[in-house]
Amino acid sequence: MLQLYLALIDEEWDLIRFEEAYYEYKGLLHYIAKKILQDEHRAEDAVQEAFLRIAKNFHKVGDINSPQTRNFFVLITERVALNIA
Repeated sequence: MLQLYLALIDEEWDLIRFEEAYYEYKGLLHYIAKKILQDEHRAEDAVQEAFLRIAKNFHKVGDINSPQTRNFFVLITERVALNIA
């Protein structure tokens, strides 16, 4: 799946940053989605959709280690999960 997300990003620097963010937040976002959806497969779908949305707009993301970025990723995942629920 990571390759699909990376295909949506144009800048080389953003590719590196997105990959870092993906591995940094993948577990947290899955936890959030599973907590909302109470289903492993639907949680995986929600996280994939969240990362797809993040990748499409990654040029707008600043420091990937900032609390704002973490909160932004969590918010997107929560909204996706709630839409699936």
